[in-house]
Amino acid sequence: MIYFLENEEHLILLPNYMTVDLFIDNAKVEKDSYIGRILEKIYIALTVPKFDLIKDYEMFFKLEYENFLDFLYKKYPLLTDTDLQDISLKLEDKDISIYRGFFKRLNDYNITSLLEQQDGLLKKIISFLHRPQNEN
Repeated sequence: MIYFLENEEHLILLPNYMTVDLFIDNAKVEKDSYIGRILEKIYIALTVPKFDLIKDYEMFFKLEYENFLDFLYKKYPLLTDTDLQDISLKLEDKDISIYRGFFKRLNDYNITSLLEQQDGLLKKIISFLHRPQNEN
């Protein structure tokens, strides 16, 4: 899942095994094709730089907040209760991590507008990010 926030930030839940090559392979396109290069840019924009929120919480905020979800609720007020429930369920899988990134700063206008205006494309990208390793 990807949650776009204020100040050009986003939160993204990713399987720990995900790589750019696996992401493009999940899309079933050639890496050297035009769409392969676009998907590589999107993957990089979504995942670099990224900050592991659980590690940040453990290192800097654990004493300040009751638990990790309380930290998310107060630190990212745009997240709805449904978002927080979804995040909580997904994080029960220890192979999933949650990161904070800065998507819009890293990207060109065309890719940003594609993702903002094409809900179907964003859903496909999320499915590419979460397809299991052996499901190709």
